[in-house]
Amino acid sequence: MQPEYTDYPAGTAGSGKGPVLVVIVDSVVNQINLLFFFFYKDSKNSKIIESFWEIHAKRENALMKSKLREEKVKTRMLVAETEAIAKVRELQAEQRLTVRSEMTEQMKLYAASATKITKLLLDQSIGTEGTEVKTPPSSPTIAMPRVGRTRHSKSGETDICSEESDSISEPDYESFTRAYNGMKNDKKWVLSTGTIVEDALYNFGIKCMHEHLSHSFVIDPDDENYLNEGIFTQHELEEIRGFQKKVLPPVPQDLLLYLDSFRTRTTADLRRLVFRQEAMDQNFDRHEDFDRDWIRNTVYNLLREYEADSLTKEHLELWLLIHVWSFIDKAFENISGIEAVRGESCCLASSARKNEKRTVAALITLKRKMLGRRGDLIIRKISTEYGCAEAGKLFQGEKGTKLLCEKGLKTPKMLKDIFNSLCAAVDRDEQKVRKLESIGFLHAGLKMSLLRLDSPAGYTCRISRSKLLEIPSQVAEFSSKVLPVILLAWRAKTIVAEMIRLVEEENELDEKDRLQHLLDSCETSSASSKRVKVDLPSALNTLQKRRKKILLTGQLGRPVPLKLKAREVSGSNEDESDGDDSV
Repeated sequence: MQPEYTDYPAGTAGSGKGPVLVVIVDSVVNQINLLFFFFYKDSKNSKIIESFWEIHAKRENALMKSKLREEKVKTRMLVAETEAIAKVRELQAEQRLTVRSEMTEQMKLYAASATKITKLLLDQSIGTEGTEVKTPPSSPTIAMPRVGRTRHSKSGETDICSEESDSISEPDYESFTRAYNGMKNDKKWVLSTGTIVEDALYNFGIKCMHEHLSHSFVIDPDDENYLNEGIFTQHELEEIRGFQKKVLPPVPQDLLLYLDSFRTRTTADLRRLVFRQEAMDQNFDRHEDFDRDWIRNTVYNLLREYEADSLTKEHLELWLLIHVWSFIDKAFENISGIEAVRGESCCLASSARKNEKRTVAALITLKRKMLGRRGDLIIRKISTEYGCAEAGKLFQGEKGTKLLCEKGLKTPKMLKDIFNSLCAAVDRDEQKVRKLESIGFLHAGLKMSLLRLDSPAGYTCRISRSKLLEIPSQVAEFSSKVLPVILLAWRAKTIVAEMIRLVEEENELDEKDRLQHLLDSCETSSASSKRVKVDLPSALNTLQKRRKKILLTGQLGRPVPLKLKAREVSGSNEDESDGDDSV
């Protein structure tokens, strides 16, 4: 007997009488199967049909869950990509905030702790809606908008922008505070008014938004910020300037008369004076006659420039160093072992300070050795440095940007490093430390000044500077302007010679102390030393900004380059902007 529903295709499920359904995934056939299900739901094979639909429902649920999982994965990937791009955009714009959105909170902080000059600048500069500013670096006290000159964009909006570039260094407040906390109160410099110099410098430095000499505990009495911000009074600055002041070395009378003999106003007279007969020409004694010969050679080299009329033209920095300022290098030639190193040489003392915390590789890899600050001149005897120089091809006034940066930060920091290395050379003996000083020349076009750094008291170093002298472009002013420049260079050479003598001389000790010192010379520390030592803080390491590139993959799978600014601690600069490099 043939089974019912013989028109069913082969391979159908079920047996016996009753309907048999074909497992078909197609949606139209599924609808037909539903009709069969309701029509034969009471047949004797209804249990088989129920089993079939249970299996079918499970398969549909599994398929649906698989599709949902795929959708969730896609959604999560899209959200992650969107969040990553948003985060990068946020970092990229972290210093481009609007005054309008930040005004309330910033003004509260500003009213609480801003200094009076900062308030004045902020009051004059803020007030335009939609104005964009660059936020300052993070500090432990306040975070205020960076204030500077205003400029007008094409859209008519006023932008408040810093007059300096984005490469300005930022202070390392943690190192600054750590150095201050390590000072003993009874060894600080106390003025007659009761003001403690180190405390005043710290309170001022912690408010500074950019690196300042106060962060290295170096005070410049000529810095107008101290008066403008009410840190010191005029009387206190005069006391700082004159306390234990080191006068310039005296000049022998015969040498001064010889220099004055070149007082003339024409090139013809200068040539006649240069080639006049001298006693030293017959029997030259380098020890006795070197300074006179150096003065004559300097006058002759400048005479050639006046005859060629080359000083009336603009020149590059290198030309000025070779044709004009080279007489400074030659002044040191009679000091045994001394070398005037030109050509952007790296300061060894600055390198030692930057690599002070460099250790052998352990949990992290060995850090690259940082080079010192680069100077246009380093005065060095073997590995001990005594001075430096910085030069610029143009003089743009005493308030020119380059001159302000050189005399206000870069050169004094290099002098501080050199001074600390000299202190280490004398075993930080306070009696000698108070006599030490380092020197630095500043050249701007044809103008020159001499910087001197010493430590008269406490933990603070002091900057003093000479008048701004000049090599005139016209020979008519030779007597009044050139002769003082030559004399200043000779006095600077004499200072270096005295510092070499002070560093290399032995302390005056009796036999017992001398023998004990000899025994202690092989020890790591000399506990038996009777001399008082002073441990001056190092110059502040500079935080520098470096650009990093981040690649993100967009929706189409293409890399999207985004440049971010990230702050890193260089063992690093300045400078500078710091002139910091590594090898």
